Amino acid sequence: MTPDTSPHMKGNTMRTMTIRKSIAVGAVASLAMFTAACGTDDDVEAATNGTDDTSAEDATEQEPAEEENEGDAGGDMDDVTATLAGPGCEGYAEANAEGPASVQGMAQESVSGAASGNPLLTTLVSTVTGEFNPEVNLAGTLDDQEAITVFAPVDEAFGKLPEDAVADLQKPANEETLTTVLTYHVLPERIEPQDLSGSYPTLAGPELMVKGQPDNLTINGESAVICGGVQTQNATVYLIDTVLMPPAAG
Repeated sequence: MTPDTSPHMKGNTMRTMTIRKSIAVGAVASLAMFTAACGTDDDVEAATNGTDDTSAEDATEQEPAEEENEGDAGGDMDDVTATLAGPGCEGYAEANAEGPASVQGMAQESVSGAASGNPLLTTLVSTVTGEFNPEVNLAGTLDDQEAITVFAPVDEAFGKLPEDAVADLQKPANEETLTTVLTYHVLPERIEPQDLSGSYPTLAGPELMVKGQPDNLTINGESAVICGGVQTQNATVYLIDTVLMPPAAG
């Protein structure tokens, strides 16, 4: 039997092929949509949040760094000036507005380093670093203290001592006496001006007595605070106008 090749038959064949192609394309599209809809939970969450887990972790890690930078940028320098108390503080701060001798500069150093940069404490520095008496070097001992209060006699305070007393303290044989005198100026705790009035044991042992208000403090009734509440890394310092003598040293 001869195949029908009429135009009518050819038209039916073309329509059948077109319908089959449309069905196939639709099936592929439906399969793709079904696969996307059945993705993993992680994929769904990522699509919902608009980011993946890696981006979220990066954002979390960056937040503490930003907080840390904000903390570092905070100006603690205002705090070191807020603790100052005494009639000579304003004049000292004006005369030493910048550099190691400034209140801000001293706050960055250990107590011995801060004293070394202070132009009023050259004699005291020599007594605690071995220059005054080669047998007495307390700089390391003081710097190793975690928190102390130091009454620091200014140069003029040492000028009040009798010359023969100064000469005796310079003798290597009197290293124990000099050590006692120096450590009598140190309290084994850090105390700010508003809390200082009272009686305290010293590193030397004997107690000393502080009286008065923050802007008018005296020690043992004989030495006045010129400027107190000066901060260093490990100490609160009080510049005083008289060398303190412990009972044992006479």
